[in-house]
Amino acid sequence: MQRPDMQAAHLQGGIGFSDGASYTIPISPESPSVPAFSPMQQVPNTAPPPPTAEHKHELLKGKSTADTFAYSTLQINPVTLSWRDITYDVKLKRKNPETGKTEVIDKRILDGLSGVVRPGEMLAICGPSGGGKTTLLDAIAGRIDPNRKGRKFSGDVLVNGKVRDETFSLVASYVQQEYALQTPFTVKETMAYAADLLIPHSESTREERRMRAENVTHVLGLDSCNNTIVGDVFRKGLSGGQLRRLSIAVELVRNPSILLLDEPTSGLDSAAAENIMQHLSHLAKMGTTVVCTIHQPPSEVWANFDKFLLLSRGKCLYFGTASTTVDYFARMGYPCPSQSNPADFFLRLANTDFEGHADIEALSKGFKTQPEGMALAAGVAAPIQHEIHPHKKTNGFLVQLMILSHRAFFNNARNPGIFLVRLIMYAMLCAIIGFMFWNLQLGPSDINSRITMLFFVAAFLTFMSVAVLPFFIVERAVFLRERANGWYVVPAYVLATFFMSLPGLFMIALLSTILVVLPSGLTGFGIFLLDLFLALMAAEAFMCVVASVVPHYIIGIALGAAVYGFFMLCEGFMKIKDDIPDYFIWGYYIAFHTYVFRAFMVNEFENIDYFVNSPQFADGKAVLKFYNMEDKPVWKDLLIVLGYAIGLQLIFGTILQVFHKGKR
Repeated sequence: MQRPDMQAAHLQGGIGFSDGASYTIPISPESPSVPAFSPMQQVPNTAPPPPTAEHKHELLKGKSTADTFAYSTLQINPVTLSWRDITYDVKLKRKNPETGKTEVIDKRILDGLSGVVRPGEMLAICGPSGGGKTTLLDAIAGRIDPNRKGRKFSGDVLVNGKVRDETFSLVASYVQQEYALQTPFTVKETMAYAADLLIPHSESTREERRMRAENVTHVLGLDSCNNTIVGDVFRKGLSGGQLRRLSIAVELVRNPSILLLDEPTSGLDSAAAENIMQHLSHLAKMGTTVVCTIHQPPSEVWANFDKFLLLSRGKCLYFGTASTTVDYFARMGYPCPSQSNPADFFLRLANTDFEGHADIEALSKGFKTQPEGMALAAGVAAPIQHEIHPHKKTNGFLVQLMILSHRAFFNNARNPGIFLVRLIMYAMLCAIIGFMFWNLQLGPSDINSRITMLFFVAAFLTFMSVAVLPFFIVERAVFLRERANGWYVVPAYVLATFFMSLPGLFMIALLSTILVVLPSGLTGFGIFLLDLFLALMAAEAFMCVVASVVPHYIIGIALGAAVYGFFMLCEGFMKIKDDIPDYFIWGYYIAFHTYVFRAFMVNEFENIDYFVNSPQFADGKAVLKFYNMEDKPVWKDLLIVLGYAIGLQLIFGTILQVFHKGKR
C-alpha cells in the first residue's frame, strides 16, 4: 500500500522519447530516500499523461519543486552490468635491490576480478591507494588500452549479459575525479548544452530538452546556483561540492542506465560528501546502475551503499551486500570494533603499507569458498531478469556541429584568457609598433625600418599565440571527457572550434592592422590585414597541435617557443634565403613564417617606385630582389599560409581521433 506522502511516478521513455516498458517508482518530495527499484515491478505499458501547459511553464520559468513535473520525467532503461575474471598485468622497470641492475618485471594490477551490479543498486569500490579501484573502474568502462606495449588484459565486461561493445557509451556515463567543465557558462547554460548534445533532436523538441535539463538540475540540488558560472582563475564560481554535482548532472541529462564515478567525494567536506552520496543513492533507487570508487567513506556515506567491493593489491577481499560486510569479516576472524567506522576498519585491513593489515592472500582465497563468493559466481552467471531496450539514437553530424559551434563561440567570447587578454596584448604591442615607426618616409633609414617592422609583425604577433596554450589544455580535458562519454564525433568538434575561432582572430588582426599600418604609413592595408589574419589562423592551428601532444602546458609553451624561434631564424630576414646553410634550408620552406613575411614584403615594396637618396636600393623591386622575393605573387603566399592553417587543423583532428580516445 502506498504511503500518503509518496507520489507514484509512471516512467516511460520521457517526454518525446520512445523507450520500452514503464515502471512505477514511489518518489518522496521530502527525502531522496525512496524504496528500492524493482526491475520486475512492471505496470501496463500505458504512457504517462503529457505535461500540462502549466507544468511546462513552471519548468521553463526555472521553478524546481517536487510538485512540478520534474521527477516524473526521469526515466531509466534498466541495465545489468557485470564483469568476470578481469586480469590486468603491466611490465615495469625496477632496480634489483640485490644486484643493483635494472630489470623488467610483471606486475599484476587486477587479479581475476568478477562482479555484478543490477538496476537500482549502488556499488562502492573501496581499498587503499594503489589497490586497483580506479583501474577496475576504467576496465569496466573500456578506458584501458590493452594493445599498448607491455600490457596484458583478459576478462569480459557484460552489459545485459552480452559482451560490452562500442555502444557502451550510449548507455553509460563516466564521471571522472577531476573537474572538466567549460568555465564561462552558468549551471543552466552548461545543462542546456549537455541536453542539446546528448538528447536526440529527432525525438525531442527544444522545450522538452530544456525541461529535461531542469529536471536533472533539480534532482541534484543545483537550483540555487542555476545562474552561477562554473568559474576559473579570473572569476569565482561554483564551490567544490557544486562542481562535483554539476559534473554528475551533465552526464545524467540523457538518463544513462549505468553511472560510473571515480572518487565522487574526493576533496569534499563530510557534509558535501554525504550530500553527493545521498543523491547517488536516490538515482540508484530510480533505476540507475551506479558504480563508484571511494577512498575513505565516513559512516554517514557508508549507509548509502547497497553493495561493497574491497580491493587490496588488485585482489577481491569481499564483494556483496554492504550491510553484511561487518558480519562477514567477523566470521573470517576480523571483528570490527563496536565504535569504529566500518569503512575505516576495512581499509586498515586492506592497507599493506602499514602494520596491522590482514592476510591478503588468505582473505582473497577464502572469499571464493564462502557463501558470499559462491553467490557472486552464481550472480554473474544468472540470466537477466528485466526487459532489455534498444540503444537510443544520437544526434547527427550537422546537429552536433551547430551546437558545438554555438557553444565554442560564446566560450571564446566570454573566456578572458582565450580572447580578451589576447586582444589587449595585441592592441598594446601594435600601438607601440605603430608609434615607434611613426610616419615612415622613403629615405635610406626608412627602408630598414619598414623591413624590420614587417619582420617583427610576422615573427612576434604569431609568437604571441603561445599565450593561449594553457586554455587549450583546459579545453582538451573537456573534450576528452565528452568524447569518451559519446557526446559527439571528433570532426564536429574540430570544425566547430576552428570556425568559431575565426571571428576573434579577425578582430585581433583588424585592430592590429589599424594600429600598425595607419600610424606608420605602410601601404596595402587590405593585403596586410588578410596576411596577418591568415598568419594568426596558422599560429592558432599549430598551438592546437602542440596542445594535443604535450602532457602539460609548460612543456607546450617551451616547445612552441622553440619551434617559433627556429622559424624566425629561417624566414629570410636574419639570413636571406641564399645565405642560409644547406643543412638548415629545409627550415625556410617548412616555416609558415616565411610566406607570411614574404607576403608582407611584396605587399609593401612592390609598388614603391623610388627611394630618396638610397645608395643601395633604387626602388621597392630592388629590395625584393635582394631578399630573393622578386616575382613572388602575394596571392600564392596567402594560399600557402591558408593551406598551413587547414593542414594543421587536419593534423590536430587526426591526433584527437587516433590518440585521444579517453583511454590510458
